[in-house]
Formats: sequence, structure tokens, C-alpha cells
Amino acid sequence: MRQEFKNAPASIDEVCRKITNEYNENLRKLGYVVIDGDQIPVRTDKNQLLYYLLFASKDPKGNEFWQKIGLINPHGQRRLLF
Repeated sequence: MRQEFKNAPASIDEVCRKITNEYNENLRKLGYVVIDGDQIPVRTDKNQLLYYLLFASKDPKGNEFWQKIGLINPHGQRRLLF
């Protein structure tokens, strides 16, 4: 992993994404199911990335719940599925 960061990254978002991908891969090696693309970026009021919120579970039901929660925005509005 250190080798990946020898070259200066283009942005802090890129650094966070690389670290998140490495973390997800380590979770998978431990037997957890991590759904790529379901990480939620948590940002400041100035739109600066703080961290990614993700869910990992060994139980498929847990991931089903996480996906359902992802359909609801922070204001309680649900997305329509077509």
C-alpha cells in the first residue's frame, strides 16, 4: 500500500478512495461482504470529504438492510425505483 502513495495523489478524495478500497479488500479477506459503491461520503458544510461510511457483514440479511437504508436520504425522502 505504501508504494501506491509514493506519487503525489491528485486530491484528498483520491487518497480516501484508495484507503477505502484497501480497507474493503481486507474486510473481504476476513470473510465480510462489502458492497462496492455503497459507501456514503460524509462531508463538511464546505463539501470537504471527512470519511466514507460503509457497512460490512457476514450475514446477507445485513447487507440487504444496508441497501434499503441507502434508498432513504438524510431528510427521510425515499428514492423511486423503476
